Amino acid sequence: MGVLVVAHQVSEAGIDSACTTHLTGNMALNAAGILLGKMGNGFSIHGNIDVGGGVDASTIHINWNNLYGIVTNGGLNTLDATYNYWGAGSGRVGDIDYRPFLPVNVCRLLTYMDEYKMDPLDAIEFADLILDGFSANEALVIMALGKICGLSTREAAVLITEYGWIAVHNALLMANGDCEKLVTRLLGFGFAGTIDGILDGGSGAGGASGEGEIEGTYGQGETIHLSFTLTDPITGEVTIDPTANLTIVRVDEEPVVVYWGMIPYDPETGQYSLDIDTSGFAPGIYDLYIGTSSDGHNHQVRVEITAP
Repeated sequence: MGVLVVAHQVSEAGIDSACTTHLTGNMALNAAGILLGKMGNGFSIHGNIDVGGGVDASTIHINWNNLYGIVTNGGLNTLDATYNYWGAGSGRVGDIDYRPFLPVNVCRLLTYMDEYKMDPLDAIEFADLILDGFSANEALVIMALGKICGLSTREAAVLITEYGWIAVHNALLMANGDCEKLVTRLLGFGFAGTIDGILDGGSGAGGASGEGEIEGTYGQGETIHLSFTLTDPITGEVTIDPTANLTIVRVDEEPVVVYWGMIPYDPETGQYSLDIDTSGFAPGIYDLYIGTSSDGHNHQVRVEITAP
């Protein structure tokens, strides 16, 4: 069994943490089988470390430390100095294996591992993404895209930048591991249809009117006629696979859902269609949200229902 080096220890507090246990002065490692640090029991080493001539360096392990000096291998074979943080003033001389290295100090990396239940390599990738300017949530979604769909960090980052991490995260969940469906979930199905002429082909979210404007008026008891087709965002072909639904929310008072239901597909017309009886709706302003269970996107129209 190797020897755990604790020479030049200047603080007894928190000896299991590289954040609080600091070693000063230079170290000469002139014997085989030395262990200098391990996960959860490393050091902040502010001096140089030298492996002496003739020593079998392959039996020496320097791991999970914050290093701020020069590490020199003057011995035989390759020195193991993996999983260290190489801070300001650090460097390497000789045959030294130092990859993977820690992009942040040991304590921060251990915090990532504990908080997000990561192994060391995942925590290193996570730390690199944080250093690149991504938020924690963005970094987690980027890593998930890599593991589930095989996307590179660059490819995943483009999706995050384009759609936002929440949309990408939700699309991943809805795709349920089927990465071919991921783009469909992100882009949403194309919408072409009409609500009594309010929506024209491809307008998507309420025609040309400004957001929040009333786009149709109905007397209480009148029927709202809804019909539309959905197209695949990749092929552009009409699809009948998604399950369509309608949510109606009254918005002129405290928002309240007054209707939710499925929109059936009519094979005779080749469209999704639904007639909505407004007899039970009180006069007021209502938002109609047409969506599918497959992509999480909604097409919204605002209407007013007036007293008969």
